[in-house]
Amino acid sequence: MYFREKVEYIVIKRLCSKTKDKKVVSDEEFNHLKGQLDPVMHQLANERRIEGFSREDLYSFLLLKLHQLLRRDQYDGRPKFHRYFYRVFTHFLNDVERLKNRYSKIYDRDALDDWVKFRWWQE
Repeated sequence: MYFREKVEYIVIKRLCSKTKDKKVVSDEEFNHLKGQLDPVMHQLANERRIEGFSREDLYSFLLLKLHQLLRRDQYDGRPKFHRYFYRVFTHFLNDVERLKNRYSKIYDRDALDDWVKFRWWQE
């Protein structure tokens, strides 16, 4: 197994866990908040460089994190919600970075990791 696969497995398992869920999230609620937070999520996915993960990977992780926050009823509709979600997403991406650092020492690297690093270097 490659370290990227292990990190993806752990992150998705954590984000999709339903043990602490408090409510069912409607598609309208999720899509409305996603539309408002799309610039913030794209900015974070473009700024952060986590080796082995593309921008699309990070963006999809952020979408899962948003849905998890809504399911666990951790967002209360506060007026300055951009700042709240920016902090939550930043801490989440820091966790992904820590997982990457931990598992990249244990598991093998794959060719995709070098390709992603090379592609970001070209831009």
